[in-house]
Amino acid sequence: MTFMLFSIAGAFSIQRLSEALGVMGICVGTYSLFMLDGIRLRLGLLTGSLLWLGNNIALGSVGGTLLEACSASMNAVTLYRLYSDRKSLEQIRI
Repeated sequence: MTFMLFSIAGAFSIQRLSEALGVMGICVGTYSLFMLDGIRLRLGLLTGSLLWLGNNIALGSVGGTLLEACSASMNAVTLYRLYSDRKSLEQIRI
């Protein structure tokens, strides 16, 4: 909760609307890491990465854009694998 409060405090320094994406990305990522697990955790991390990706694109940060694109891609692959594993486990139970 402390990390989210610091992140929300950063909202007072926002100068452009696109910078709000970064603050939202921090809040979603922090909440996901501490409060969620499994597929919901990965969905939260993917959402945070996509928000940060939008922020980096709006700011014109090439390095940040590439970093978040890689992070979002890895989260998407992991989500697919977790979902596939869960689906195959459900078929085995039947």
